[in-house]
Amino acid sequence: MASKLFARAFVLNVGIPNNPSQSIKVDFTEKNAHGLDVGGLDVEFQVEKTLKPEPNTCDVRIYNLSKTNQQQMGAAQKLTVRLEAGYQGATSQLYFGEVRQAWTTREGPDWITHLESGDSEKAQATARINHTFGPKVPTSTALQQIVQALGLGQGNLSVALGALASKGVVSINGAALTGNAARRMTDFCRSAQLEWSVQDGAVQILDLGKVKNQTATLVDADHGMIESPSVDSAGIVSASMLINPGIFPGALVKFDSLFVKGGYRVQRCKWTGQTWGTEWKVDFQAKKY
Repeated sequence: MASKLFARAFVLNVGIPNNPSQSIKVDFTEKNAHGLDVGGLDVEFQVEKTLKPEPNTCDVRIYNLSKTNQQQMGAAQKLTVRLEAGYQGATSQLYFGEVRQAWTTREGPDWITHLESGDSEKAQATARINHTFGPKVPTSTALQQIVQALGLGQGNLSVALGALASKGVVSINGAALTGNAARRMTDFCRSAQLEWSVQDGAVQILDLGKVKNQTATLVDADHGMIESPSVDSAGIVSASMLINPGIFPGALVKFDSLFVKGGYRVQRCKWTGQTWGTEWKVDFQAKKY
């Protein structure tokens, strides 16, 4: 397995919705441990995601983009950024969201274009709902109304609705959902023993304290673990791995190290990568499951 984690691959798409033909795609593939095929551009990135409702973030730096593309990015009223990373034949999406700010600076001989993004942060800050329900309204209807008001993709909404039905939570007896839609989502989930977050523009809803997947990703020296994990006084494990598609907020992982063993739920992740350097990892925190 470890030998498969050296043929790195990376794709960055910067989308200009009002002019799709001008969208920018940067590909990077590491041919081997000693040679790089960068497609003419160097890129570095940092992505942070959690299980909290607060927006996930992504910061990207693109080196020596053409002047035309620099100007288009700076002038565009709306940009999206989609980032995939991993290994040849096995990349996974790390982030998708709307760009908050784009600008270009000069550092020595390099022109560096900066992209800052917060996943659905505008929707969470400004989206509002104003809906009154009568008696015996299906929970599916109420939850779908909130997600619609937020303007989010449905993500695993159908799975969450099935879980509610299996627990017997099938209807609510009248309610007025008004105000900030993200807050109403938090209220709804708290009352139903659920937790929610936004992952790549789509809603993710989990039973409180549960995982999204039941197949554990192994965390050990043979599967890309970097150094030894540590445990704080609250029992939270901090660990690092080479970028792995099985590590994401809500994932089930299984540690097999000297001091940490067994199943844990991933709470928080930070991915960092450089197309020209050694950084190609995910740092994460996990709680005993």
